[in-house]
Amino acid sequence: MLAPQNCAITLIDHQPEMALGVNTIGTGELRNNVAGLAKPSDVYDIPAVLTSIGREYNGPLFEEITLSMNTILSRLS
Repeated sequence: MLAPQNCAITLIDHQPEMALGVNTIGTGELRNNVAGLAKPSDVYDIPAVLTSIGREYNGPLFEEITLSMNTILSRLS
């Protein structure tokens, strides 16, 4: 059974410019889906690893992610 001690949520490069390459769903739907994935991390105290790439070009992580999580472990490049 999954528990906070044996699992983690990883969200990779969820930034505005990176979303431009997604053509299968709209940006708003993508952001809502990511927020839905991020919320359980906070609610169930599941460790989270967030990454971003080229923040100066691609922008910050989606606000929906950072608002959903109280504790963030991130790697910024």
